[in-house]
Amino acid sequence: KIECLDGQILLGNGCGVVKGDVIVSGEIITTESKWIDGKENIETDIDYARCNGKVYGSFERTVTFEQPFEDRQEIETGKSDNIKYINFFSADIPLFFDMPKGYYKTYSSVSDFELLGFKLPISITNCNLSEYDFKTLNYTEKEAKESCQHKAYLYEQNFLKDYDINDRKADIEVTDTGVKETVTYSLYGVISKEVEFFINK
Repeated sequence: KIECLDGQILLGNGCGVVKGDVIVSGEIITTESKWIDGKENIETDIDYARCNGKVYGSFERTVTFEQPFEDRQEIETGKSDNIKYINFFSADIPLFFDMPKGYYKTYSSVSDFELLGFKLPISITNCNLSEYDFKTLNYTEKEAKESCQHKAYLYEQNFLKDYDINDRKADIEVTDTGVKETVTYSLYGVISKEVEFFINK
């Protein structure tokens, strides 16, 4: 289905397309036939416009989700810390003696200094540190399958929410190291993308 608000449609409904095909063009070509002295004279006029609209189509997408029987994951320990830097021009000067030991995720915020409405080349960077560690989790075959199914569900909720899922075929493979679920989706939705084109002068 094509919803064209501006531009020239080059392909009709029911046509197969591959990535990169131009379906609606901003180069609009019109021809006019005139008879002069008994001879046909065809005049071609080219106009340019920004294409507006959407192209809908059906397509397939295959995605694989995996869950090892032994998985190493990050966990937060609940320990946090705070460090600060003073930023003087392009130099970062620490306002602490020792960096905390361990694995931390950092969330930073910068406070600028102003004088009479002018920003000074001095600021304070405040870093909130959240400690994390690694933990090894062991899964049974049933738990690994459920984990794959949950990953597929999250994928559908986050990446396929703008499409209609017409069909869904899942193939589950169990190996010595884990479970692999390959899902083939039959989807319907917007397949078009607006790209720039260049005018030859």
